[in-house]
Amino acid sequence: MASPEIFAEIFNTAPVGSYLLSPTRDAIILAVNDAFLKASTLRREEMVGRSLFDVFPHNEADPEDTGVEALRQSIARAIETGEPQTLPLQRFPLWVTTDDGKTRYEERFWSAVNTPIFNSEGTLLCVSHTTIYGAVARNGLPIHAQREASQLGRWFDIYAFRPDAATPHQVGVLFSDITEQREDEQRLVASERNARSAAREALDATRRLDAVLEAAPIGIVVSDRGGAIERVNRSFAQFWGENHPRPQNIEDFEMWKGRWADHSDRHGHTLTAHEWTTARVLNGEAAARDIVSIESFDDPPNRRTLLSTGAPIRDDHGAIVGAVVAQLDITDRVNAEEELRLADRRKDEFLAMLSHELRNPLSPIASAAELMRVAPNDARRVSKSCEIISRQVKHMTGLIDDLLDVSRVTQGLINLNVEVLDANRVAADAIEQVRPIIERKRHRLSLRTSSTAALVRADEKRLTQVFVNLLSNAAKYTPEAGVIDFTVSLNDDCVKAVVADNGIGMTPEIAARAFDLFAQGERSSDRSQGGLGIGLALVKSLVQLHGGTVTAYSAGPGEGSTFVVCLKQAETSNVQRNDKTDNSLELPVLSRLRVLIVDDNPDASETLAMLMQTLGNEVRVAANGNGALKEVEQWNPDVCLLDIGLPDMDGYQLASKLRRRPETARKVLIAVTGYGLQQDKEKAIAAGFDHHFVKPLDVRRLFFPAWRCRFARGSRIEHHRPTGELR
Repeated sequence: MASPEIFAEIFNTAPVGSYLLSPTRDAIILAVNDAFLKASTLRREEMVGRSLFDVFPHNEADPEDTGVEALRQSIARAIETGEPQTLPLQRFPLWVTTDDGKTRYEERFWSAVNTPIFNSEGTLLCVSHTTIYGAVARNGLPIHAQREASQLGRWFDIYAFRPDAATPHQVGVLFSDITEQREDEQRLVASERNARSAAREALDATRRLDAVLEAAPIGIVVSDRGGAIERVNRSFAQFWGENHPRPQNIEDFEMWKGRWADHSDRHGHTLTAHEWTTARVLNGEAAARDIVSIESFDDPPNRRTLLSTGAPIRDDHGAIVGAVVAQLDITDRVNAEEELRLADRRKDEFLAMLSHELRNPLSPIASAAELMRVAPNDARRVSKSCEIISRQVKHMTGLIDDLLDVSRVTQGLINLNVEVLDANRVAADAIEQVRPIIERKRHRLSLRTSSTAALVRADEKRLTQVFVNLLSNAAKYTPEAGVIDFTVSLNDDCVKAVVADNGIGMTPEIAARAFDLFAQGERSSDRSQGGLGIGLALVKSLVQLHGGTVTAYSAGPGEGSTFVVCLKQAETSNVQRNDKTDNSLELPVLSRLRVLIVDDNPDASETLAMLMQTLGNEVRVAANGNGALKEVEQWNPDVCLLDIGLPDMDGYQLASKLRRRPETARKVLIAVTGYGLQQDKEKAIAAGFDHHFVKPLDVRRLFFPAWRCRFARGSRIEHHRPTGELR
């Protein structure tokens, strides 16, 4: 802000006449500059300190004298609004003294601006009154301006000039009504303002659209009516490659690589230029919605599956002038659907294999049973039939156990009994288990073990199962008289077990899915190998449970396969050797053991009853829970063999009732059921069972828990080794 000295200098030397007024109703003149004194022919002492309206009084004799009142109102508005107020050209008759000493009113015309002056704190100090046309009278320079006559509601173009140099105190003014011109200008200004506002809004909308397009996870491409690409967003460039070409017309779309992927009759066919979504939209096709598999212009190219939709851009007359196409990457969804279809097909193949594998052993079992019926006195044939039945039942049990193991692993229900084992010995035990199939197919099997103990922390049963499954897999998929190498070695802190064969091999695609569930059917065109296709899946799951890895390799069909298991080597300090011991038990024979068998399957209960009777026990049979309760009222059994799935009450409820009865509260209760999960066993024990056995029942496993529970309850026991096949 200028200092008071500088302001005074500017005020006093300004070429335009000015004076300062107090911001009061009487408008006392506070100061006047030289330019005003020259224009008005007044002296400073005649003005300063007096009211403006005393210096320039209203001429009562002249009814057209309105200038003083207009000046009073202008000053009042300036004080009230705090804004400058411009007076249009006014007629001010001025009271002057002529050279001969006489006084009279002299007619003058001028326009003025009344400006409020504030200090730095915002306090109104004074009003500056600056004349405009006084300068015309003084220096003879014309002034041209445009002013509004608000009382008339009109605008005027004003030209002020001194008509004659000989009359320096007079000013001529020309007025032209420019109201319509002014209104046109105002309309033009308003139109320009609206246009600028619309342009800003359009620019803002464009920026927002740009942001939306760039942020959208879908590819957007905009084309003109001829098919030339005008714009694409970032996702589109990611789909097609940063260096993708920009077609200038529909024919240029021949450069784009795409195939139909909608599983219709055209599935897999290459798209022509006129089949792309842009071309079809420009051609007027409604709601174009295409699924295509594309190949990008990257190096190397990327392949994606896109859902492409489009809509036309129309002008005011409805004509198509362009197209917008949106492309959504559905590659993951398509791959997931394909995996589901593959899984569904594998499920169907598995069910077919399961049906086949379960029916296979039923045929010899049925034949052996029929042979025993028609030739009961032929001891050799009966014995042979028993061997066949026993062998086939064992085979079926193995199939079912594999299924249950897969289910348990999948649900995380397998608990490992971890101990420090020598993988060399486990490998040798596994070979003994697969020896029958190796010998039957005349394979040459070699085992090479490490020179020192290959110690791992593992569950012996499950690790043996891993090795057996890998060896069985090699034996199945190697033609007769093949070669199988089994190697156990130490590799840094890892114990590596490798099973390699010279069998039918695998393609890279099959090798990548070798451990998938139910993948067996992919390796051969027939079912000559047998099995359910779950062995390798079980291998992978069990190895992972041990914290290890398993991988499959093959050079291709006919080149054999190699499977590698890696397990972390166990610490060698404080290791206790786990030597095999003889776990065989002599069967205790209980004198006249009373056995109650409860099963709703008559064949199952009858055959088990005959076997128990043959072994010297007294047996009764009930077909349901209520029948069993009646039997225990009339007869006091030592052991109750209960099925779980009974018609009137389940085995758990029956066991609970038996435990609440005084006569059976301390008897031996054994569950014999097809429900074999860990939670089934836990539920049986909670219901009051002493033991839980899964069908088919191995009678040799039954005797020891029965003897132990009976002994714990103080029963009389006799021991001897029975003769015959039971050992």
